[in-house]
Amino acid sequence: MHQYDSKLPLISLHIPKCGGTSFTEVLRSWFWPSFHAHYIAHDRGGVLPPYPHPVKSLLHKSRIKPMVIHGHFEDEADIFDYYPKAEQFITVLRDPLEMQLSLFWDHKRRLKEFGTLYWKGEEVEMEYGGDIDRWVAERPFYLMPFLPFNLTLENFKDELSKRFVHIGVVEELQASVNHLASRLGKQPVAIPKLNESQRDQLPSEGSIDAFRGKCELEYAIYNWALDLNTNPLP
Repeated sequence: MHQYDSKLPLISLHIPKCGGTSFTEVLRSWFWPSFHAHYIAHDRGGVLPPYPHPVKSLLHKSRIKPMVIHGHFEDEADIFDYYPKAEQFITVLRDPLEMQLSLFWDHKRRLKEFGTLYWKGEEVEMEYGGDIDRWVAERPFYLMPFLPFNLTLENFKDELSKRFVHIGVVEELQASVNHLASRLGKQPVAIPKLNESQRDQLPSEGSIDAFRGKCELEYAIYNWALDLNTNPLP
């Protein structure tokens, strides 16, 4: 894996429904006040993320406090549009089916609590009429746009290894944080409880099979990352 260099900003790719609430707090505790959040405000007209505050940049450049830039690098807020010299990354993945289902239930929860969903500043409807089988089988899976490195089944291990300091997984989140702490020279911290949406329905086996059939690369990446976090610390 990539050797961490505290003189360079660390880019943390927050992939939706991958333990972000808990992992964000871990990074904040390690890097504050040089923790910078990078998110599009979809509920406020799609306002793009700001660049880090000059004080945070000064703390980093003065080597007083290393910087981490953490958030959803998507569409207009792409990694290399904002930070073309980005060299070192971290992220947390999750079982792809669990990601797809967690996003479904999160949208359901938001509709129930707030009465609407927002995307790029506009109200949107629940896709596929809220049909969980169609959501699983037909909705494009969303992982790869958050890993914009032209990955294939043949090259993903090499491409990710040379860029990522570590890749965690939700299913082994405490072990993932312990491994990452070791890689960054930080103290391990206990993981708070994950923010989970309630579920009262499961998809059919047919829709699950269809989903898995279209996600060969995503499952290969996930299983590789899972192995990284189930092996003992060096």
